[in-house]
Amino acid sequence: MTHIKQPARVMTTLLALISLLVAPARVARAAQEEARPSVLVVDANVGDYDRLVLQWLGEKTSSVGEHKGQALTTTSAPAWWTAGGGSGKAPNTFVLGSNDARGLSADDIVWALDTIRSEGAEPRTLVVSLGLAGLRVREYVEDLASTNQSDRADIVGLAFLGTPHNGYGAMGTYPKLSLWADLADGVGLKASDLEPGSSYLKKLNQESFPKVSKTLAVTGNVGDLGFGLCDGAGTAADLAIGSSVSDQVVPVQAFATISREVNLSGAWMPASSNIDYPGTSVDGNLAERLSAMNCYTSSDEVISRLVEFYQSWYSQGAPVTHNSSVLALDLSGSMLEKTGDGRSKLDGAKDAAQEYLHAMQACTKLPHAAPTDVMTFGFEESLKDVSSGYDDAACKAIDSLDAKAISETNVGIALEEAVLRLKDAPRCARKHITLLSDGASTRGQSNEQMLSGVVSEAKRRGITIDTVGYGDTGESNAAFLKEISKATGGTYYEPCDGYELKVDFLKSYYGSLGLKLVDEELDAGTKTSLSIGKTDGRTSALQIGVVADGSAPQVKLECDGKVVPDSDYTTQQSAGLTSILCENPQPGAYAISVPKKSGRVHAFAVQELGIPSAKPIEGEQVDSGLIMLIILGVCVVVSVVLVIVLSARRR
Repeated sequence: MTHIKQPARVMTTLLALISLLVAPARVARAAQEEARPSVLVVDANVGDYDRLVLQWLGEKTSSVGEHKGQALTTTSAPAWWTAGGGSGKAPNTFVLGSNDARGLSADDIVWALDTIRSEGAEPRTLVVSLGLAGLRVREYVEDLASTNQSDRADIVGLAFLGTPHNGYGAMGTYPKLSLWADLADGVGLKASDLEPGSSYLKKLNQESFPKVSKTLAVTGNVGDLGFGLCDGAGTAADLAIGSSVSDQVVPVQAFATISREVNLSGAWMPASSNIDYPGTSVDGNLAERLSAMNCYTSSDEVISRLVEFYQSWYSQGAPVTHNSSVLALDLSGSMLEKTGDGRSKLDGAKDAAQEYLHAMQACTKLPHAAPTDVMTFGFEESLKDVSSGYDDAACKAIDSLDAKAISETNVGIALEEAVLRLKDAPRCARKHITLLSDGASTRGQSNEQMLSGVVSEAKRRGITIDTVGYGDTGESNAAFLKEISKATGGTYYEPCDGYELKVDFLKSYYGSLGLKLVDEELDAGTKTSLSIGKTDGRTSALQIGVVADGSAPQVKLECDGKVVPDSDYTTQQSAGLTSILCENPQPGAYAISVPKKSGRVHAFAVQELGIPSAKPIEGEQVDSGLIMLIILGVCVVVSVVLVIVLSARRR
């Protein structure tokens, strides 16, 4: 009996240890899921709102509000996520529409997005459009509505289920159908707006979707109504999205119709007349069968493809839709002091700020990079305006900065100015401040006043503050700067010299992007290569930044152990930074190499994801580290049990 109990105790202990190891990974994954985009389903007002609520949300729902007859409904456990095979916690889901009200507008969609935010859900949203509702959604995302999406940056993705982006081609063949006017009325349009080539559709198709948004387009059909592939109204050609509108589209062929409540049979039966439509009449039996077809949302295939799309692109969180940054540089007299490299602290600060802007300039060249803006200013007892933007003129403006030999430091005025400058940033932008100071605040507000005032205000507005204590900042001032960063979710840096300052500024910038990142010191005296990681068909670009203690290093890009030809990527160099941009890289394992040299080198790498030529790769949401941990734990358990069993047998 003793032999049996002992292995049992060992097994229990080992399983407990594995549980403890796995738990942090689960917690981390759960935290990521909390930041995933909300989902807004927009109905085209064709009379089946109750059915849509049931199919998308389930039976237990709650009303969120109403706007001009359009209702917004939600639930904590949406039915579509379960029905489509979604894993993990379901995203917050809302359905907008009405059984009775007509004339859906872009303003109704804006109201719904504002309400989602007021409900505490993630404001960055994937909007799912049913039929013609997609045209009203497009007005908003293309900044053609009364409210500009670019001023809010709240759309991360779009899904169009049967939206006629090019109008209804069948209108020319079957002009007498009352169906066209009925459908147009549901979204407040005229039937003539739905004709291919109409001025309304031309205007939509001359604009484009936000660069960061991925798009799913369901262009399914149920049969041939004498005109081509058709779902009762729109042909496959009608439902296609042009590449000039977006190059981030996943097309899906799935069976779907407009709505069970629209009388498709009655609408199409007139077109079955050989007298009125000689040579183009439709099959009367097929027209009868159309009335029994399900609406978009009841198609299991459509729902499963939407879940697959969501998990492929958003399982790790909502992407950054806009970057707004502020650099605040201390210009007090102490910044003229020399550091260990013989240069003044101000010289090091100017170099670091310029490299920050150079990295930003390179990153914004990524094909699907989020829009970016940056403002830079100096401060001592008062403020000194420097520049906005990241072009050469902005870098020259930084180079012209100077410090007063006799001046004090007012951190409070700098923080207030930085927060004020981010006031007009888009609602869902990632707002970020990098503040450099070399000493205690000797003028203006006390530390306690700043923490309870402007720092608290920054936290409330979702602004992250990274602080940099350069040189001998003093223990008390370092503690205060740390407290500022901690309160806003930022990072405190304490560089010792100009090189470390440049690295820390770049850490602050690259870390604000929310993209896959390499951040590693590379001692070129002993280690000349660094793995960037593997890319697959979804990697639309690699952005690499290598900063050196001295002149910009010569960097070579490698893939699967072979040097990538210079013609396959572009290189941009500044005083100490080499930036590499490789668009549409071939799948493989990438690395960078630098020549052997003395001095220090630090590398950053960003991998941007884009729509591949094939369908999205499934399983992105799988935590490979967690899986390896579990496998390792199981192997340990099996090994120990075998040892114990063999030992028991010998006895």
